[in-house]
Amino acid sequence: MSPQVDDWLAESRPLQADITEAIAWQYTRATVPDIVTLRRAPAPAALSLRAAALPTFLAYSG
Repeated sequence: MSPQVDDWLAESRPLQADITEAIAWQYTRATVPDIVTLRRAPAPAALSLRAAALPTFLAYSG
């Protein structure tokens, strides 16, 4: 089964693994941006952007 563009890691809705990956990507990107780049990791970057657009993430963004 190949993942669809709107799918998350395991289901059609975000689960703990998706949230963890999204936050880890954002933290790592902020910490070492010259090493962790979109070119090197496009899938985690895309997942993180999808997560960041969710109302729950928007409610807690600084």
